[in-house]
Amino acid sequence: MAGRSEVRILEALLKATEVSALTGTSVQYVRRLAKEGRYTDVQIQVNSHGRACYLIPLSALPEQVQKKYMDQHRPASAAPPMGKGKKETPAAARPLESYSAEERAEISYWLAMVDRWQEYRRKAGGRKAECDEKFVLLRQLEEPERQISVETLYRKWAAIRAGELDSLVDKRGKARKGKTVLLPEIEQEFLSLFLDEAQLPIPRCVALTEQWARENMPTALPLPSYHTFYRKAKAVPYAVTVLCREGEKAYYDKCSPYIRREYESISANDFWIGDTHTLDVESMGPDGPLHRLYLSAWLDARSGIFTGWYVTANPGSQATLNALRKGIAARGIPLNVYVDNGREFLTYDIGGRGHRAKKRLADGSEPFAPPGVFERLGIKMTNAIVRNARAKLVERRFEDFKNYVSRLFPTYTGGNVLEKPNRLKYVLKQGDHVPTDAEVIAAVDTLIEGYLNCEPYGGSVAEDKGKSRVEVWRESLPNGAVRQPASENDLQLMLMRTSKPVRVTRRGVTLKIHGLELDFYTPELANLRMKDKVYLRYDPEDLSKVRVYDLEDRFLTEAPQSKLTAGYLATQEQIAELMAAKRKAEKAVREYGQALRLPDDPERALNLATALARHNLDELELAPKPNCIELRRAEQEEPLLRAVGDIDIGAMTENLIRQRGGFEDGEDL
Repeated sequence: MAGRSEVRILEALLKATEVSALTGTSVQYVRRLAKEGRYTDVQIQVNSHGRACYLIPLSALPEQVQKKYMDQHRPASAAPPMGKGKKETPAAARPLESYSAEERAEISYWLAMVDRWQEYRRKAGGRKAECDEKFVLLRQLEEPERQISVETLYRKWAAIRAGELDSLVDKRGKARKGKTVLLPEIEQEFLSLFLDEAQLPIPRCVALTEQWARENMPTALPLPSYHTFYRKAKAVPYAVTVLCREGEKAYYDKCSPYIRREYESISANDFWIGDTHTLDVESMGPDGPLHRLYLSAWLDARSGIFTGWYVTANPGSQATLNALRKGIAARGIPLNVYVDNGREFLTYDIGGRGHRAKKRLADGSEPFAPPGVFERLGIKMTNAIVRNARAKLVERRFEDFKNYVSRLFPTYTGGNVLEKPNRLKYVLKQGDHVPTDAEVIAAVDTLIEGYLNCEPYGGSVAEDKGKSRVEVWRESLPNGAVRQPASENDLQLMLMRTSKPVRVTRRGVTLKIHGLELDFYTPELANLRMKDKVYLRYDPEDLSKVRVYDLEDRFLTEAPQSKLTAGYLATQEQIAELMAAKRKAEKAVREYGQALRLPDDPERALNLATALARHNLDELELAPKPNCIELRRAEQEEPLLRAVGDIDIGAMTENLIRQRGGFEDGEDL
């Protein structure tokens, strides 16, 4: 018994971490086996933190594990002999770039430390051992947090001479980091749960994976620790994680490579970008209720200035044209516009229907497609990809508008609930500082022109740094000139809206706008073009007249709004005025008809027909006579049988009169 006890005293006792390294299992798994008594003669000690520490005898481990331990701790002299003539190949040195920044700093520290130690030994003289002890003492006084010994210095020096940088790095606590191996089936099941758009958290994925293993691979239990699965999840590339867990759109926005636009090659007014933004400001309308206005704006891509804008309570295609009119009047006509797929741009009379256009109508005819506003102005329109806000610079400028302009108003609402100021409800309740629509519009006009457009340029063109945005726009104009329409009237004409085809009736032409029907009439149009199809061009701000074009885009006339309308309470003078206009239209038709005809001659048609008949008869006289064939009765033909008795027509008539009881004059028998 004494010998056996002595053997156990001299036997190696391994910690749970050492057993984990030998067996390739987790530390938690080894501790659990020791706690459950799977290992014999386990000793338990309490460490400095008051926790139980298991010491497992080497003999309690399987034989292959014991052999592995003995091979690892075999003295150098007891190493198995090498083959004859063979030399041990040293491990290839790792490049310095393969170490982390912290590890490279530690390597640099020890290189400098060993150099200082060797320099100290050379200068100090005397016995080397005493110099080493003095140097270590000095280093401990300078860096008490580091535990440096003479043995450590010699070990690091040997590693430097051998070129083994790994020996200069502190590997404590890193030996088993990331070494736990998951079975391929377990790993794939876990990643299938983790890389799903359900976005299950990692602990839930681990629990479901354990349930799968319990049903399909019970031999794989118990599974490694949570940290092993956590490392596997974090090892998946970020782009793959976003694509699989958040979907295609999130991947496109966050991870997909995008083409960077370069602005050095374009000039001012080459590209304008348009969009509509909801103001984050509460204002009071003319009728009293609070609402938020809308800003339709155009932005120059080269300089980032707002070229044209329009604030309204009713956003739409007309607000877009009003902003464009203002921009063209101030800064010229752009060459290109870049817009989204909204209906304020893709309408048939502005930029065309785009992807919404129909190639054929239900009746098989081609849809009516008059020249749009952009086409009349010589502007090329480009539409952005659907749901691709990052492609439009104006979206980022609207963020600047919110931060620089909208936040200045006391009724600023914020872009979302999180940005909503706490004071807003008190300001709205008091009502003293709630601006009106007119005040907001006036302030926006002033702040955009004199504040936002004068901000320092923040684009990607380096040579424009330090300039204001409006200076960049002015200096980047091609030849310092802009394209302008010849006059204000020409601009007004090119920006007119277009109606769909209408038919000319006795009322003239009818324009349907916002649920109303407005008639436009001239006698010439109604009388000369009745039943023809035309289209109208009009200015929504001035509906006193319209311009009428045929379907080949030829200008016909300008028609004022019809006055041939009277109410039941109209006065006699009003009725007389309308009747005079009616008679004037009828007179115009008569005069036009008289201008087309010769003087009246009732016998003109009869004389012409008679002359034509005589001409035809004369031609018949001159025509050659046809040969006549004489018909003869066949002699063998039997004579027709004669009816029995003679027919007395007079008697038949008297009988008929007698049956009818007589007849009146003019009545047919």
